[in-house]
Amino acid sequence: SSVFPPEIYDKIIDEVSSSSSKDNLSACSLVDRSWISRSRAHMFRNINFTTAS
Repeated sequence: SSVFPPEIYDKIIDEVSSSSSKDNLSACSLVDRSWISRSRAHMFRNINFTTAS
């Protein structure tokens, strides 16, 4: 059981995503299972596809 409400974790991850690299978001996803979904949502918010020329 968590000591803090999920909204606190969400806020932390949101702050990390706005000021840090994807490496830091990846580290956040390893903190706890409950952090994975929010971290991944930020890590994969933008996906770029390129075509072979």
